[in-house]
Amino acid sequence: MKSDGNVMTGGNANLGGNSDGVREQLAADVQHIYSNLNCFAAVLNSTGPVITWGDPGAGGDSDAVREQLADGVRHIYSTEHAFAAVKIDGGVVTWGAADGGGNSDAVQWQLTDVQHIFSTETAFAAVKSDGGVVTWGDPEAGGNSVRVLERLYDVQHIYSTWYAFAAVKSAGEVLTWGHKDRGGSSNLLSLKNVRKRQGYGPVLDELNNVQHIYSTDSAFAAVKRYGQVVTWGQKGRGGDSGCVRERLAADVQHICPNWGAFAALKSEGSVVTWGSDDYGGNSYGVREQLAADVQHIYSTPGGAFAALKNDGGVTTWGDFACGGDSSRVREQLAADVKEIYHTSHAFAAVKTDGGVVTWGDPKFGGVKAVVCDPHIDPEPAVDVNIQEQLAADVVHIYSTFGAFAAVKNDGGVIVWGAETFAGDSSAVQHQLT
Repeated sequence: MKSDGNVMTGGNANLGGNSDGVREQLAADVQHIYSNLNCFAAVLNSTGPVITWGDPGAGGDSDAVREQLADGVRHIYSTEHAFAAVKIDGGVVTWGAADGGGNSDAVQWQLTDVQHIFSTETAFAAVKSDGGVVTWGDPEAGGNSVRVLERLYDVQHIYSTWYAFAAVKSAGEVLTWGHKDRGGSSNLLSLKNVRKRQGYGPVLDELNNVQHIYSTDSAFAAVKRYGQVVTWGQKGRGGDSGCVRERLAADVQHICPNWGAFAALKSEGSVVTWGSDDYGGNSYGVREQLAADVQHIYSTPGGAFAALKNDGGVTTWGDFACGGDSSRVREQLAADVKEIYHTSHAFAAVKTDGGVVTWGDPKFGGVKAVVCDPHIDPEPAVDVNIQEQLAADVVHIYSTFGAFAAVKNDGGVIVWGAETFAGDSSAVQHQLT
């Protein structure tokens, strides 16, 4: 979206990369763009109408609810293949795949005074102004909350894995529902068994005074008032923190997850990890670098972590192919890194001088390349090496699943990564200024 409200798109045409069918509607006045896995939804003016494009069955076709989306839209939320729009009056409009939350007919009469909506892959959970919760979509992924319905009141916030929800009430109590083995059941073991088996799962009594919850694809980690961490869900994806239980007993300030592991940052700057070894749950090889002075942790969902230290240096671990191995750019990451961004399998670090360093899977943006090879295309649309363009003056980076887009301080945009995921901007590069 450009400053004049005009929209440009690129990437896989079937997933929203081609917006020719709605080009005229997207020519100006677009205020915000939302997305799910396969399509986009743009809000024009301040509250509508809503224009959609991409996979028709996943929400790219909103003709059936066009009148309801003509005005009064406050915000749009999504599952993988469906959208849910909250209107200014608190009503909700849904469209897209019916089994993914696109059909809310069964609970439509309850969808009033909605303040916020949360989602798993295929289900929605709406929090109303009175703290009540309404759910719909795939029952196995949290669309059915009947098991905890009587206690679903006074809810402040909801978190999710791919398959389950966890609601935090005003007093810090937690309620869970959805797939019981993927975080939907937090009351699997008795307190006696928890102690005996060193934290293989929490009990309901432990889930109080919760301040924040984090999640992998199938497990939750809750941080309590004094920094204690309680985990539940699929054991091999971070639901079992027994091996580091003592280190998680207090002082945890923040947790960074990826799809299969957690990394917790403690108040003194040390890092604790658990979950799948393949996803970075085992950080033994870099334990000395993670013992202190860590400022922030980042992750690639596919399986790696990057710790930014106080001196601007970066330490990485996890799946080598997803950014866990940064040896190729070790010297460049030794100091002066300001911020780190990611695709699913690669990292991009912006340094204090605006230069960019990338590592991880080359196919997903881990290695910078030439936009067009002049030996193959004698008259390329862009013949400037990306590495030179990213040497300085970058102010921010955005990403898709497999590509990066760097915005420079003059408003220019540099794109690289997988062509399928919008890594080739040659068709619109002349507009990206």
